Amino acid sequence: MQRNGYGDETASAYCEGDPARWIAAMLAAELEASGFTVLSTEENARDSALKIEGVLLKLFAEPVIGPWLTAIETDLSVKLVATSRTGLRAERTFFVKGDRESIVWTEGTFNDSLKRGTGELLGKMVEEILELMKRYPQLGFAR
Repeated sequence: MQRNGYGDETASAYCEGDPARWIAAMLAAELEASGFTVLSTEENARDSALKIEGVLLKLFAEPVIGPWLTAIETDLSVKLVATSRTGLRAERTFFVKGDRESIVWTEGTFNDSLKRGTGELLGKMVEEILELMKRYPQLGFAR
């Protein structure tokens, strides 16, 4: 959402491309960087492999105008469901708030806030997937 200096809503801002797709792609890249093997289909997966499905519940950014600075606050929420053919089902909803303060707010300030929030979101999701793998050694987690 865009606002003017008085805090009045002036316009909506939209993502280029589908944000759910680029968050999924970034999660896959983060999992691979953390040592996981990421498959795009279940075809060659072991029965104990985790299948991760997700839904982007919220992506919203707006300027919060203060007397001296404006903070661009970005809310991100994702629901992940992890299942395996061996019967495991785990579900978790993640919520983070990215922020970036500035005297003037430009497209770059919005993007910085979104990058901060997305980075924190990805970190939390990878951490929780790793914890799930540790909790259930039958999933094939190797230290």
